[in-house]
Amino acid sequence: MNGQNLTKEEIKAIKRGRAYRNWNKQTTLVIIAVFAWIIIAILLGRANAAMRVITSVVTLAVVVIEFYTLVLTSWKCPECKKKLPCRKTASACLPQLVKECPHCKADLTK
Repeated sequence: MNGQNLTKEEIKAIKRGRAYRNWNKQTTLVIIAVFAWIIIAILLGRANAAMRVITSVVTLAVVVIEFYTLVLTSWKCPECKKKLPCRKTASACLPQLVKECPHCKADLTK
C-alpha cells in the first residue's frame, strides 16, 4: 500500500511510529551537523585564501558524505533494519509512508 491510498488517520499513526520518528530524529541531527560544519568553515576560512579553499573543499565533502550516509540510509525498519521504500527526489530520499515493512511485515504504526 503506498502513501496515496492511506487515510489521514493511518498517516498520523505511521508518523507516530518508531521508524518515522527515528528517520525524523536522524534527519534533524544531520541538518544541525551541516550547519555546524558551515559555521566552522566560515570561521576557519577567515584566516587566509589558502585556508578558505581547503576549508571549503573539506566542508563540502563532509556535508555530502553526511547527507548520503545518514539521511539516505536512515529510513529503516526498526525490527529487521532493512531499508524501507522511499520516494527519490532531486535532492533527497523521502520516506514512502507504508503501514508495514515489506521485508518482515512489522507494523510501522507502533
